[in-house]
Amino acid sequence: MYWRKVPSWLQKLVLISLPAFFFACAFIEAGLRLFVAVSEPVESFYDAENALLVFEPGQSGIRVRPDFTAHYRINSVGWNSARNYTVDKLPGELRIAVIGDSYVEAFQVDYDKNFGVILEHTLGEYVSTPVMVYSFGRSGAPLSQYLHIMRYVSAAYAPDIYVILIIDNDFEQSFAHMSPSPHFLQFELGEHNEIIEIEPVPWEPTTKGRVFRILTFSALFRYVWCNLQLGDTVTNAVEDNPVMAEPVYDQGIDTELIDSLLVYTFQEYRDIVRQTGSRLLLVMDGPRRGIYEGKLPDDIPEYAYTILSAGVAEEYGIPFLDLTAAFQADYQQHGRRFNFPGDYHWNAYGHRLVGETISEELIRLNWVGSAAPAE
Repeated sequence: MYWRKVPSWLQKLVLISLPAFFFACAFIEAGLRLFVAVSEPVESFYDAENALLVFEPGQSGIRVRPDFTAHYRINSVGWNSARNYTVDKLPGELRIAVIGDSYVEAFQVDYDKNFGVILEHTLGEYVSTPVMVYSFGRSGAPLSQYLHIMRYVSAAYAPDIYVILIIDNDFEQSFAHMSPSPHFLQFELGEHNEIIEIEPVPWEPTTKGRVFRILTFSALFRYVWCNLQLGDTVTNAVEDNPVMAEPVYDQGIDTELIDSLLVYTFQEYRDIVRQTGSRLLLVMDGPRRGIYEGKLPDDIPEYAYTILSAGVAEEYGIPFLDLTAAFQADYQQHGRRFNFPGDYHWNAYGHRLVGETISEELIRLNWVGSAAPAE
C-alpha cells in the first residue's frame, strides 16, 4: 500500500540502486577475501576453573591496523604464544613466566617476535640447558590482575623465574572504581586504608558481542571496522570512558594510594616466590615520549610511578629493572623509536631491545645457570 504512494521515479531509483549496492558489496567482499589482508577477530574465553579471562584456544589469524600487520596464535590454554604450555618440565629446564598486559599479549607484532620469544632465544644461546618462556598477557590487566595470574601460573606451571612487566597505567586501574574490567581481580580500600580483594566476575558474551561476532564473518565489515579503525573512532566518539583514556599526569599522582597498592601487591608477589622457591624480576616500561623529546627522567611526570615502584621493590628485596636507561641509550645511538607512529605499544624493534635487556639482567643476577660451551 505504502509502496504505491511512492513516486514512480523514486521506485525506479530504489529498484535499480539496491541491487547495484548489494552487487558492489559482494564484489568488494570477494576482492577483500582474495587480495587484501583483513583483520581476523580474536575471540575471548572464560576459564571458569581458574577464573581467568583468556582467549578461545586454538585460534590463529592476522591483525591489521594502519601501523602494523601482525599474526597471532592462541595456544591450547588461551594465551597468545608461539608454543603450547606443558606442566612437566624437560630435564634441566629453566622455565620463565612473563606476566603483563597488552605489551605481553603483544598482538602488535608477530607471535614469534615478541620480547618473550627474544628472551628465550637470547638466554638459550647463553646457557647449556633448555630455556622455556611462557607468556601470560591480557589487554587492560593491571597490577591486581598480575597477582591473580601469578597465583594461577604458580599452581599450574611452577616457573623458576617470574618476570612481571609494569606499565604506567597499571596502578589506578587496580582499584574497582577505576578498573576497565570487573573480570579481573580488583582492589578497594577498607576503612583503615587496607587493601581488600574483589574476586573477578565471570565473563559471558553480551548480546552486542554476539551481534559483532556475526558481523565479523564479513571481510568488508572487518576491513572497515578493524583495518581502518572505524571501531576505535566510534568507541571514542560514543563512550566517555576515563579508565581507557591516556593517563593525565599533570593532575598529579595520589602517592599514598599508589604506595598502599605497591606495598600490598609486591608483598604478595614476594610471598609467592618465597613459598615456591622461585625468583621474581619486576620490569618497568620507560617513559618513551619524554625520551624522544630529550627530557631527563625526573622531568617526565609519569616517571613518578617508576620511582615509587623502585622504592617499594627495594624495600621488599625484589630486583627491579627500569627500562628507561636502555631506551635512552639506544635512542641516542640509533634514533629509532620503539613504538608505532599511531600506537604506543612496542614495535618489533622495541620488543627486541626489551627482550635482550631482560636477558642481560637475568644473567647479571646469576639466575640462569652457566654459559653454554663455545662451539
